[in-house]
Amino acid sequence: MEQIALVNLIRNNAPHLLIPEKRNKANSSLPMLTQLFSNNDYPFKNGQQLHTKGSIVWTDYAIYFWQLTLYLLKTHSNISFVDLLKTCFSNDSYQPDWQAIAPLIATNGTQSPIVETDELDRWYDEISLTHLSPHSYHQLYQWFGIDLKEIGYQAFDYFMIHRDGSNAWQKAIQHYLRNINNLPNKTASAIFDDYLKALLTKH
Repeated sequence: MEQIALVNLIRNNAPHLLIPEKRNKANSSLPMLTQLFSNNDYPFKNGQQLHTKGSIVWTDYAIYFWQLTLYLLKTHSNISFVDLLKTCFSNDSYQPDWQAIAPLIATNGTQSPIVETDELDRWYDEISLTHLSPHSYHQLYQWFGIDLKEIGYQAFDYFMIHRDGSNAWQKAIQHYLRNINNLPNKTASAIFDDYLKALLTKH
């Protein structure tokens, strides 16, 4: 129940952090009674596709370190980067300490709405002239959530001046990262170079 409450908390405040991932357990099947009496929202199903036959399948959620860290830093500007790492993540493996993180999300979360794919596609259509691929745009949403809409508008403004889509997005994202006051500049540069820069090339 605690895990369900945590997922619901994140879904209500920062749904972009929940990255759905398909899971399966091979050589298994749900008992007949479970199939008959479980609700439609019961997460476990018997696999129906060729590669999942004879398996139990379900959708799990992954939450990635840097996306979570950026969200916490942006919504809690009074906490330093070093203190956030010490408080919210284990020192050796940087595994999240959800008992420390959940209250932060609950008290200062952004109350972000869930952005459905159709809505995200509409946002993309507004800035598609910048030549960023739709796939990259969707991946950037997983980093920035609803803030991506404003980042896209800024990228569009840069593009209208220089007509270089990749450079426009680079400037817009770097501007966004610089405005997270408790994110060290060196760390912001490393995040961009190691993770975000690759999303700005055409796919």
